[in-house]
Amino acid sequence: MSRIVCPFCSLHCDDVITTVAETDSEDFGIKTLHRCSLAEQGLQSALNPPPPRIGDNRFEASRWDSLVPQVAQQLESLDAPPLVSLRSATIELGKQLDDLMQQGRLRLSIPQSPSEQAWDQAVGRETSLTATLGDALVHADLVYSLGDLADSLPRLATRFTDHKLTVHSLHTLTLPVMTRLNQALHQPGGKPVAEETVEPLLQQMQTASYTVFLVGPNAFESASATVLAEQFCRWVAAMNRPAKSDAQLLQRAVCLRFDPLQSIRNVFRWRRNDITGLAPKTGPVSIRLGNCPSAGTEQRALIQIGGDDPGRLAAEIFLPAEQAGIQRSGTVIRGDGTVTLPLVSATATRNLPSTSEWLDKLFAEIS
Repeated sequence: MSRIVCPFCSLHCDDVITTVAETDSEDFGIKTLHRCSLAEQGLQSALNPPPPRIGDNRFEASRWDSLVPQVAQQLESLDAPPLVSLRSATIELGKQLDDLMQQGRLRLSIPQSPSEQAWDQAVGRETSLTATLGDALVHADLVYSLGDLADSLPRLATRFTDHKLTVHSLHTLTLPVMTRLNQALHQPGGKPVAEETVEPLLQQMQTASYTVFLVGPNAFESASATVLAEQFCRWVAAMNRPAKSDAQLLQRAVCLRFDPLQSIRNVFRWRRNDITGLAPKTGPVSIRLGNCPSAGTEQRALIQIGGDDPGRLAAEIFLPAEQAGIQRSGTVIRGDGTVTLPLVSATATRNLPSTSEWLDKLFAEIS
């Protein structure tokens, strides 16, 4: 039995998926050790991939090679280089996409929720006091989440509870809540505004020495996300101050966010010191790599490579692909940007191309 790094979210746990003797298992020598909805769904899809589909016509998986010319013809008929959308990537896939982009053969788009866009922009303008998962687990004595992390990072809260830390929730930050936070900072003796949901946080921060805010994909109310993200960055920075009990001590407040695109962002920084090519873009999506994001930020795609078949309403063509960390090897950077992790091939291949191989074959057909 050997535990492997889970490829299905940016936390990349190493205690969820394990290999077993294939004679002892009906799931191709892999099983989950702990309950995790993303790992269970992703493993089921990776080990039992849907068949290739063009429109309403489905094909035998063994015939995938014969579909390449027909699919490539769809891409060749486009008026502009294909727009490729993705929510996660290995380092290897990131390098391949960067090469194709620099050759002018594709454009990249990163679908983000309004909250995610606002946070990235706010951090770029205001900067942010950030922490790693290791820092948070060692030093934190108070942990709050912004937004719902259960869908995107099902086991993040478990990491903290295993260290005897409770993850409290502020839910999605709204303007009334932010107003109360600012009031408590700048007018601590003033009468509280009507918003009372943050009173426990304000009381707990009086005695906490290290507060961690987990920033989720829907951390901020969509209609006011830009303003809220900027104000929250400033507020967190201001909460780093001498402790009331002892001016020699500093009360710390930091943010922790897990970015599913950490690997490809780092590839772009290493190669060109510029990540503007990863900004969200408008227009029809030609190729989507992997599943539609749960945030509901994605448009219909002409082609989806890998993940689950979303049906014709979401993708005209579906091409199944083998998964890095299950049938294929790869490398990723954990979502907090701190460690590089190996995705080891854990079982025999299922005789399908990887995402990278699909891209190689399709672009080789395009003149």
